[in-house]
Amino acid sequence: MNISEINKVKEIGHFEFVSENNLGKITPKGNKHFAVVKYKNTYSGNRKVSERSMVIYFICVDNIIQKIGYTNAKSGLSGATGQYGLGAMVGDPGQNRFCLHLEIYKLLKDNKKVNFYARWFDETIEAEVDGVFRKDGKEKIITLLNAVDTENFIKNKFESMSKMPKWNLQEKNESYERKAKLLHGEYVLLPKIKIGPKADALFEKIKNYHKS
Repeated sequence: MNISEINKVKEIGHFEFVSENNLGKITPKGNKHFAVVKYKNTYSGNRKVSERSMVIYFICVDNIIQKIGYTNAKSGLSGATGQYGLGAMVGDPGQNRFCLHLEIYKLLKDNKKVNFYARWFDETIEAEVDGVFRKDGKEKIITLLNAVDTENFIKNKFESMSKMPKWNLQEKNESYERKAKLLHGEYVLLPKIKIGPKADALFEKIKNYHKS
């Protein structure tokens, strides 16, 4: 599905290659950084992407939606975008974001555009609940939409109209390419301080992933 069909969505950034000068740099904690892709924010609207808010985001390849996700974390959209860029290849990344980082890298090498879009959900719900104290009786509260329920609502709409985006693999009981998963397995087996010949060899495989 094309992103143009989504209501109230804003383009907030895109993915690009890590520059040659920064590839494989050593982090402050003494580890090699394995990232080959980084995220660049291009949003200039009146929202603050680093503040907590209820957001559904879309990762698109040449404007076709490939992944739906959500965030309502304190770090806001900055945290969500970072986990697929530099944050996907340092520390203890999960298999999904590690593999997705590699897939984005492969697409960029194929001259595809990988962009990040977001829709903010500011709608509130007013409900009447039992008060905190017995003497309070019924009280009104105003709350934001539940993040998981909102994401599921959107995913269900996609399923009813076409199909789930390619990278929403968990919902489809699918997984990333075997080669990407094997590279993640090698990463996990590296020592806590990820540096040295084995780390260098793995990084070379990562840089050549697009040739597979």
